Amino acid sequence: MIDDQGNLKRSGVSLVKDVGVGDVRVHGTLDFISDPSGPVASIKNAEIRGRSLHGVDSMEVSGESSLNGGVNIGGDLFVDGAVTVSGTVFGGGPYVDVSDVRLKKNIK
Repeated sequence: MIDDQGNLKRSGVSLVKDVGVGDVRVHGTLDFISDPSGPVASIKNAEIRGRSLHGVDSMEVSGESSLNGGVNIGGDLFVDGAVTVSGTVFGGGPYVDVSDVRLKKNIK
């Protein structure tokens, strides 16, 4: 391994076929860069098992995202913007239309 000052250091990292890395333990942050002058993507204090992300208290996505599969939300959902649905909408419990004039106060 090469440290931040460019010195060669002994490491327990094992390289595997086709320039992959195997059996690596990281203490700190793992940074990914394609261009040293460009933005850095980091993974810190995350637990990834298989294809699932575990032990994450919050997650933020900047830009567009696409989910291909079902989505289960175990809590409240707040949408700050429009919602477009292409398909059937099911619901359980009372539906409250907050645009209903009977629910608004201070209307003249």
